[in-house]
Amino acid sequence: MRAFAQLVHQERGLAGDGEDLADICVGTDRYATYQAGALHRRIEAGSVAITDTTVDDSFEPQLEQVVLDDVVVRSTELDKDLTEELRACSTEIPGFPTLVSRTTCTRGFYKGKMIFGRPPSTQA
Repeated sequence: MRAFAQLVHQERGLAGDGEDLADICVGTDRYATYQAGALHRRIEAGSVAITDTTVDDSFEPQLEQVVLDDVVVRSTELDKDLTEELRACSTEIPGFPTLVSRTTCTRGFYKGKMIFGRPPSTQA
């Protein structure tokens, strides 16, 4: 992951040589995460992000799921009133940076390609 983060850092032409990238999940044995890019420059550390819509890997506001061999497409647009109510609550707490934005979701983070250890094409 470190090598990939350094490659992204270099390809994006970011300042520095990328050698100072640190694993932000250090101390855990499950993940290694490196940050290379503008996210930390645009969002203040400790901010809370309120999602108004999630987008898939094609940046469409939908979730596709296969249910009993049928593709089911569901909208991911969330309740705008609830989003605004949450944002309004955050303004009542000093020093509580909050933003409303879209969130990119991943399809099948754990089981996207394999279910129960077998490729999907061999499932009964």
